[in-house]
Amino acid sequence: MIIGPYVPFFDINDVVLHVNVKAGEMHREWTKCGLISNFIASYVTLSCHSEKSILNSLSVILNELIENAVKYYFTNSDDTINILVSRKGDDVFLKVKNRTNAANYEILQEAARDLIDPDKANDKYFEKLRNIVPNQNSSGIGLLMIISFFKVQMSFQLQNIEGTELYDASVQVKIDIKELNQ
Repeated sequence: MIIGPYVPFFDINDVVLHVNVKAGEMHREWTKCGLISNFIASYVTLSCHSEKSILNSLSVILNELIENAVKYYFTNSDDTINILVSRKGDDVFLKVKNRTNAANYEILQEAARDLIDPDKANDKYFEKLRNIVPNQNSSGIGLLMIISFFKVQMSFQLQNIEGTELYDASVQVKIDIKELNQ
């Protein structure tokens, strides 16, 4: 199932960077999410010669995507989180894919419908801030924040793994570098 304006990464030449990390390891050592985010953002920024100021914004966006994948991965330590980065002109595409269970799939599917509409996402973000519930793991506030603050396009690909109750969940963000730099 695809929710939003999902762009497939068909051509391997479009992929600038592909990183796989062990989900269980990232979950045990949460600070690695930031480390990976900073590395990838630095790597991408090197190819954006006139847009060096996007480094911190890219890192924040990546960190939210990676932390979300770590939070909702299926608790099998052999599972990996796949991070793909592609660049076409002024657009950077980030895709973070993890494996999850049916309960997390339902949460993501429900949240995804609000997240693909930037106008709804902005209102939802401020509503969540006003009504924040301590220790709530499924608020979606991180994803709402990157849409509201960075004006990105978000989309989702959710796919059942045949013969199981597991799902591959991909969250993709399209970032206009010029817009990010403003």
